[in-house]
Amino acid sequence: MRAGFAERDPDRRWDAVTLVAVLHHLPLEATLRELRASLAPGGRLVVVGCHRDGDPADHLTGLVSAVLNPLVGLVRHPGAATEPPPHMRAPTREPEWTLDRIRAVAARELPGARVRRRLFWRHTLVYDHPA
Repeated sequence: MRAGFAERDPDRRWDAVTLVAVLHHLPLEATLRELRASLAPGGRLVVVGCHRDGDPADHLTGLVSAVLNPLVGLVRHPGAATEPPPHMRAPTREPEWTLDRIRAVAARELPGARVRRRLFWRHTLVYDHPA
């Protein structure tokens, strides 16, 4: 189901909510708060997000990603492309927040959330709503 938070029935809760490359398009604090409120007791939130490089570990991971990205692209798509495939034409936006900022807000809004740095300028955030 696709709906904005304004249209969400406040009494409806979900066992699982996922966001993939979406969070950086939304207001961070309000979105995490609303996602927590959307979860049923024992429900799980899983986010695969994008972040801006901030600390030295981000820059190091970014350097590794910059080297690996074209290699992975060559292996996955060896033919020359003249334009992006249809599934890759969604609107884009550069990430505004660093991983440190995301971790700090998640700690406030989603106590116990696990935020991990990943390759290719991504992170994962997993939160289990208390039962």
